Amino acid sequence: MRLRAVTRLQEDRWRQIADRARTGTNGDLEEGLWTRVTDAYVGRESMRIVEHIVDGAGASIYYEANPLQRFWRDMHTASGHTWFNTESAMQILGRHLLGLPADPHLI
Repeated sequence: MRLRAVTRLQEDRWRQIADRARTGTNGDLEEGLWTRVTDAYVGRESMRIVEHIVDGAGASIYYEANPLQRFWRDMHTASGHTWFNTESAMQILGRHLLGLPADPHLI
C-alpha cells in the first residue's frame, strides 16, 4: 500500500510537469517547491519500503548475486543526496507558504 501511495503521488507530480511542458507554461516557485518536497518524500518512503523488504528477506540478501542488496545500496546512496533531504525541502516550502523569507542556510 505504501508503494502504491508514493507511486501515485510521484506520477501525479510528473503528470503536472508533463502538462506544463506540453502547454509551454512555466510553473511558479511554489510548484517547484512542491515538486522538490514530493521527490524528497517519495525518495524517503521508497527507502523505507526497501528497508521493510530487506528486513523480511533474511541475511542472504547481502550476497552480491542477490539483486535486493543492490536496491538497498542504491537507495541508501541516493538518500544521501541533498535533493532527498525531506526536512530541508519541507522547511523551505513551509517558509514560503508562511510568507517568511528564505533561510540562506537551507539548500
